[in-house]
Amino acid sequence: MVLRTPSVTDNVFQSLNRWATQQDENFVTDSFAYLLRLLVRNDRAAAATILQKLTGGCFDISLQTLAQVQIETQVATDHGYPDIRITCAGHCALVEVKVESPPDQSQLARYRKALDECGVQKTCLVLLTRYPAELDPTLALPDHKVRWLQIADWLQSENGQQIDSPISRFMTEQFVTFLQQRGMAVRQLQPDLAPGI
Repeated sequence: MVLRTPSVTDNVFQSLNRWATQQDENFVTDSFAYLLRLLVRNDRAAAATILQKLTGGCFDISLQTLAQVQIETQVATDHGYPDIRITCAGHCALVEVKVESPPDQSQLARYRKALDECGVQKTCLVLLTRYPAELDPTLALPDHKVRWLQIADWLQSENGQQIDSPISRFMTEQFVTFLQQRGMAVRQLQPDLAPGI
């Protein structure tokens, strides 16, 4: 039996991304939201950890309340269409996703207003970017900034610990590989390589 190295077309996200002409950022956003919803359904401990890290601790929720989590994309508000909205038991987080484009602080200001008007106790505005975000401190700022390489690291870490469902494990591996193929994450070093480097 000859084993072959997986190619780009062996990745479900990379294969489907070919059809996302001029919608690349939306495709990446929806793919990430899909994976989060899958983890919420199948691997709650991992989902709770990822959501807590994504929101900078705002979503410190129990495994029982995790069943109430709603993860939606492009939800209409009076102040625009945030890329991802995550709600659960008195919590609401809006995630503005950037792949190549720089952050727009006027957009962040509008989403801050949407959070102020949503009527829940705990709110969080998250900026998720590929590159480090340089923001003007005199304008609207997110509560938490995250980069795609951190998302990949968290997913890889959870895949080795708390993700038990075979479907979730496969989709997590596929999404992390997709981010790596796009240069949005780096491959983890094997433990025995680190001392040599």
